[in-house]
Amino acid sequence: MTPPTLLRWKSFWLGILVLAFLGWGWVRAMRHVEGVMWMRKGVMVTAGHAYGKVDLSWDPSRAPSSLEMFQPFHELNAEHDRLWFPKAVNWEYYEPQIIQTQIAYWLIILVFLALWSAWLFLHGKRKRRKAASAAGLI
Repeated sequence: MTPPTLLRWKSFWLGILVLAFLGWGWVRAMRHVEGVMWMRKGVMVTAGHAYGKVDLSWDPSRAPSSLEMFQPFHELNAEHDRLWFPKAVNWEYYEPQIIQTQIAYWLIILVFLALWSAWLFLHGKRKRRKAASAAGLI
């Protein structure tokens, strides 16, 4: 019994779908600034993407209030001449408590591609070994 070909694996097609989604997000982040902001009890968390990067920020320095808010935001990118391959990872600290990190889409895609390729290789190796043992070759 031979193992199924790579094109018949669900993990292969799921990986293609994830790569397409990440690529679409990268192109969209070059033309739009969008994300969500969540505020509760004086802590503001923002997540989104812009200029080819995924942005996450944490700001606990707001004055405590009973206001609770979840708000999406979307704007067109005014600067169309940004780099397609920005710095991979950027950590910024403002004041003592505000933390902001940015991770470039190209790095996310490369890490996913490496992990997915390793998974496909090991999964294929395991399937071939199982097929060989079922056939009595091992």
